[in-house]
Amino acid sequence: MGQKRQRKNGNRRRLGLAAIAAAALTACVPQQPAAPAAAAAPPPSDPILQAVATGAPGAPLSVATPTGAVTVTITSDYISAAGQECRSYALSAPGALTQSRLACNQPGGWRAVPPLTQTNPGYPP
Repeated sequence: MGQKRQRKNGNRRRLGLAAIAAAALTACVPQQPAAPAAAAAPPPSDPILQAVATGAPGAPLSVATPTGAVTVTITSDYISAAGQECRSYALSAPGALTQSRLACNQPGGWRAVPPLTQTNPGYPP
């Protein structure tokens, strides 16, 4: 009779551990982000952001700006930590260095994301 009780308790422990393991594994499965609502945002008035919003990744787009022509190339699409549709893009102009920039589709439309900078006094020397 003692052995039946031990088996019964052992089975309960195994079932409990199996349930915990299943819950932990379910939490580790990558989740698909919600589909971005790009169509709901109005087209941006900034010609660079308009190119970012409508351009295909990898295809360079020539954009006329008040300061001259620039080339915008979408480098990648991603979903931000805040759940917004975002794009990284390269901005280049004749005779200037190419700049990497970001833009996100926010509730009011596409907006440029300010670059993150960190100053480190004394580096580089």
